[in-house]
Amino acid sequence: MSEPTDTRPESEATSAEATETHEATTATEADTGDPDTGTGTGTDAGIEDTAVSETPRSDSDATADTDDSPSSPREGATRRSRLRRNAIPVGASVVAAAAVAAAITAYSTVHRSDAASPIAGPPDIVSAANDGTVALLSYSPKSLDADFAKAKTHLTGQFLTYYNEFTTKVVTPAATENNVETKAQVVRSAVSKVDGDDAQVLAFVNQSTTSKTKPDAELTSSSVRVSLHRVDGQWRISSFDPV
Repeated sequence: MSEPTDTRPESEATSAEATETHEATTATEADTGDPDTGTGTGTDAGIEDTAVSETPRSDSDATADTDDSPSSPREGATRRSRLRRNAIPVGASVVAAAAVAAAITAYSTVHRSDAASPIAGPPDIVSAANDGTVALLSYSPKSLDADFAKAKTHLTGQFLTYYNEFTTKVVTPAATENNVETKAQVVRSAVSKVDGDDAQVLAFVNQSTTSKTKPDAELTSSSVRVSLHRVDGQWRISSFDPV
């Protein structure tokens, strides 16, 4: 059988061929997408678009990113607050260290009672206060052990414990190294309070001190409130406060 002969005019046939060629090309691009632009309407193009697409961020998301930035004012303030808190423990340590060099008379400051006018009292109270005060404030590097042992016989309670530790750790090394020698004298004293087994005496003291760097005697005057507690019939010093 012979093939049918296209009887259309040559121009129409050419136009039809061009149309068919264009449609075939369009269909192929739709299936594969344009490799240069990454676009297309076929299934493969849709998958690619989904994989690389990104949802636009809102203004609130951008603001959140800004707030979380290490350089934001809020975080800067937080860091400064942390530094201040950390500095606190450092400031507290310096203050505590300054208290180490306190003198013997500073021990009982927190245990003070209000001052009272002198009153008449048993003479043994005054004598115990005077003898104990002289023993506490007098010592020589040549006889430290004996001097401290004598002073302890006049003390009682927590003050005795403190004195023993203080003379061992502070006074002995300082007196030995610097050749410190002190002598005390009570020039006047009077009972200010008596309450059962407890009493207080106000004493005025002169003290002479020499050392390796100051061989000439240095004279000082002070007043102290001597608190006493009666133990087995004997009055002993329980605190020693400067006034």
